[in-house]
Amino acid sequence: MNVVMSLIGLLALFLVAVRLARLVARDGLGSNLPPRSHGAELGTWADRQLQR
Repeated sequence: MNVVMSLIGLLALFLVAVRLARLVARDGLGSNLPPRSHGAELGTWADRQLQR
């Protein structure tokens, strides 16, 4: 009985770890870069002036 309960506990722990890994990967906190803001794409006022 103890072996069965240990296997169920390990399976639950594994499923939680997989779920957290998927959330972090999709969240932008993993390997994906965070999205750029509109202001970052346009550049600052000084950058626009230097491009003239």
